[in-house]
Order: sequence, then C-alpha cells, then structure tokens
Amino acid sequence: MRRRGTLVFVALPADNEVKLPIFETVLNGITVVGSIVGTRTDLREVFELHAAGKTKVIRELRPLARVNESIADVEAGRIAGEGSVRAVAGDMMHT
Repeated sequence: MRRRGTLVFVALPADNEVKLPIFETVLNGITVVGSIVGTRTDLREVFELHAAGKTKVIRELRPLARVNESIADVEAGRIAGEGSVRAVAGDMMHT
C-alpha cells in the first residue's frame, strides 16, 4: 500500500480479528476504515484493483464429499474469508 493510503475493510473476518503491522501502518500514515455497505463505484474500483494485480484471492476447493466438514469449518471460523463447495463430475456417486 502506498504512503498515506487507505485500507478499507468490506467484509467481516470469521475470527473477528485482523493483524496489521503497526510500525508500517503508523509510519506510512495508513488510514484503516470499515465499510458495511458500498456503492457500485466502490465495487467497480475493487474490480479494477484486482485486475491491476493489487488484491489477492484466497480460495480452497473441496470435494462435495467434504461438505459437512466444510460447513463445520465455516461455523467454527476455521476458513479465512468466504468459502464454497462445488460439485464436480468426479464427486458424484454412481449407484
């Protein structure tokens, strides 16, 4: 993040905590704010940042057979961000 930049949290972490490097945050004059809502312009800007390679998506693919475990992990806050389970051809049981 550039000096005097603004970090905007637009989602809530599962564990209710965020770890920030305090020295870099203070010395570089970084502003940290939270937003529960956003405008279409905000969303467009987020997509532009991602297209420019300035954001990172963390994702984990799990097979359908692990759906119950995945739900338990979400409820227990063991998944960073958001998760989804997708059924793919190899996951389907044939009877």
